[in-house]
Amino acid sequence: MVDTTGLFSATTEEVVSVIIPVYNAADYVGQTIDSVLRQTYTSVEIIVVDDGSTDGSRQILEGYGDKITYIYQENQGVSTARNTGLKHARGDYVLFLDADDVITPDKINAQGILMRADPESAIVHSGWWTTDEQGNVTDIQQPWYPAPVLDMKTWLFWKPVFPGAMLFRKSAVEEAEGFDPELAHAEDVDLVFRIMAKGYKARWLKIPTVFYRQHGRNAVNDTLNQAQGIRTVLDKFFSQQGLGREIRGLENRVRFYTYIWCCIRLFEAGLIDPLKEFFGYSAQYSRQESVFEQHIDVILQLLASFKRAGYSDESIKGLTQVIADLLKESGNEKVVAIADHLDAYTFSLAYHDMKQNDEHWLPEVSKTFSGRHIAKSLQVYVMNEGRRSSSREVAHFWNTIQNEHIIHPYDKSEVITVYMTMFAKNVFSLAPHRALTNVIYALRYTTSPRAFAPWLRFFRSAFEYYFSRHR
Repeated sequence: MVDTTGLFSATTEEVVSVIIPVYNAADYVGQTIDSVLRQTYTSVEIIVVDDGSTDGSRQILEGYGDKITYIYQENQGVSTARNTGLKHARGDYVLFLDADDVITPDKINAQGILMRADPESAIVHSGWWTTDEQGNVTDIQQPWYPAPVLDMKTWLFWKPVFPGAMLFRKSAVEEAEGFDPELAHAEDVDLVFRIMAKGYKARWLKIPTVFYRQHGRNAVNDTLNQAQGIRTVLDKFFSQQGLGREIRGLENRVRFYTYIWCCIRLFEAGLIDPLKEFFGYSAQYSRQESVFEQHIDVILQLLASFKRAGYSDESIKGLTQVIADLLKESGNEKVVAIADHLDAYTFSLAYHDMKQNDEHWLPEVSKTFSGRHIAKSLQVYVMNEGRRSSSREVAHFWNTIQNEHIIHPYDKSEVITVYMTMFAKNVFSLAPHRALTNVIYALRYTTSPRAFAPWLRFFRSAFEYYFSRHR
């Protein structure tokens, strides 16, 4: 581990160029520049590119005098503005900072130490806080938990790109030819893809270093254009020559996962017709059984996230029906069969109601579901819910639906999958007593020869996870 507590400036006088594109950001840009001027590392140049502002930004920027390099251009978009700043930058490293965000005093120092320690690294990434328009912190983002290794595979699947949280090696950005001005959205994702495709490395600084301000003018709020931009970036990336066999082999899964993520965002924005369109795109890359079965949990997580967010059952059932219908249209038997999972998930929403002490939590049902399908749905739900489920709650739910003949009696052992998922979650959460209780409950259902299958699936998944992290 590299010590980031010392001063970067104590060992080097390498210049860091902070490039700030500005378009009508008079309300915030002063706070942004001031946060750069407060850096503990002092060998910093600030390049502000005014992209045709009309709101008084220019007067504010001119007030900083020679503390910044001020460049004015007619409005050409954020990518061109960043590229203009890059052409004027004399630094060894570069930070692309939006004009409404604020960085912590030691950001450049800490990331610079890590960058200098590894000459093959082109990116040092970090976490960030999200804030409201007034700067009040609303959340913290620590993306190294779902994406601990920043390799090409991680960037493709997770896309944890936020330029303000990153420090770039300038030569790598120049080799990748900067931002693509043809892209109005997801241009930062495209740049990272191109840098990593050239064989560079990236690493984490596992602390937040920037306050990301959320307001109505954020580009990320333009949900449909963002989704379309991501699709364009994937088209561009996978159409290039020279991709290795391993990366090329990921295309179907990457596209499937990405388009499902787009569906989540589109649903949250109330854009149902585009949601159907993007789910149709995902279906094009899920016709292979191996791809779809590996990612059915993504669809279930989509639905579980809406339940946790407070969407009504009717709203979620409506989305479920949209997805189920689209699956059935594929004409592929394996894909059509997944609709049973979604039916089972719609039913398992009752588990949430049971936990809210709703005495009418058991819904009317007209069919018997596969115990494995309901277990899979419940597994995803308990893994992603905010409050921990207890073994007793799961047992109550499972015994009730079994007594009501909602699952086949011979499927009762499938709940082992749920308990062992809870076991893994509690192990990682350092809750050994809860984990032990989960195992004891799982063993209670190991009284049938059919219990072998869920145990086997759990251990197989555990081994696959272990080797994927330690290969």
